[in-house]
Amino acid sequence: DLERGLLSDGRQPTPTWDGALVVLKRIPYFQMEVKTKAKYHLTVGHSTVMATCLFFTAQGEIPGCSSSSQGVSLSKGALTQEQEAKWPSAFDFERVYDFQETLVGEDGMINGEPDPNAGKTFFALLTFEKPVTAPLGSLFIGSKFDFESHSPTCRMAFFGKLLTPIKPAVQDE
Repeated sequence: DLERGLLSDGRQPTPTWDGALVVLKRIPYFQMEVKTKAKYHLTVGHSTVMATCLFFTAQGEIPGCSSSSQGVSLSKGALTQEQEAKWPSAFDFERVYDFQETLVGEDGMINGEPDPNAGKTFFALLTFEKPVTAPLGSLFIGSKFDFESHSPTCRMAFFGKLLTPIKPAVQDE
């Protein structure tokens, strides 16, 4: 019995990710702070796993790309259509990046104060607790499912696109 799976043509293997460099955007309805080094439930394809997030922004302007240059991916549609022109198609390892304590939303406010990073493109290093299999460029959603399920609060914190698989370094805690 096969409950869920991925179908591939075999010419290009579907990667299994232990970690990823991603581009992402905060969902404006999420009322809590989205802090770096916090754990979120990441849903990509048919999998939901816990992941630790480390947020950062690039210095300078990020050249966008068109969605026509993208390959096969999971769950693209209206949610990311507007973002596709703004998001890069690959992670640029030659750029200089700045660490960010929190993921800033479109309103540019953190705790009622304006944030200088408003309007910037945010990236994250995601470290998954269990490996995830998904095509490059797939959409993911980050949520906080540990809130009360009957609460009127939105539990989806951010969404984004997988750019580059990463093997995270194992750290002693």
